Amino acid sequence: MVAARLWWPRPTPIILVPRTVVVCIDDVKRHYERARAAGAVIVRELNETDSGAVEYSARDLERNLWSFGTYRPEGSRP
Repeated sequence: MVAARLWWPRPTPIILVPRTVVVCIDDVKRHYERARAAGAVIVRELNETDSGAVEYSARDLERNLWSFGTYRPEGSRP
């Protein structure tokens, strides 16, 4: 998984709410197996879509939703 920290130059009150992150990867099945073995909270099981993409979703400890899949829109970078 990828983690990010937010830094502000001065104390600023912020409200953190769950977000959704979409990650395109080539070997989703292997990624899914590693995530499940590591204890990830899988919220949408590995599946193949009508377009042939393979995808699944999991939540991190901050309840952010991470979706992993092979689908890349036309014109996007690999």
